[in-house]
Amino acid sequence: NVPQPFDVHWQVVNTGEEAARAGGLRGGFERGTVDRGHLKRTESTLYQGYHMIECFIVRNGHLVARSGAFEVKIR
Repeated sequence: NVPQPFDVHWQVVNTGEEAARAGGLRGGFERGTVDRGHLKRTESTLYQGYHMIECFIVRNGHLVARSGAFEVKIR
């Protein structure tokens, strides 16, 4: 319910031996967009292990909302 304009940032974390061997460990922040009024992020399940994604909304340089971490275990 944050009024625009705002910036969308995603933090995607990949862990596990398979991701490490493939150079696919992640943990940084990536810019996102609003598509038709909705926040959307699509990720693949390339590596086994524990993974986490969280969305952050920044307005005027301040964090104003966050989704909370969503964690999954890929087997």
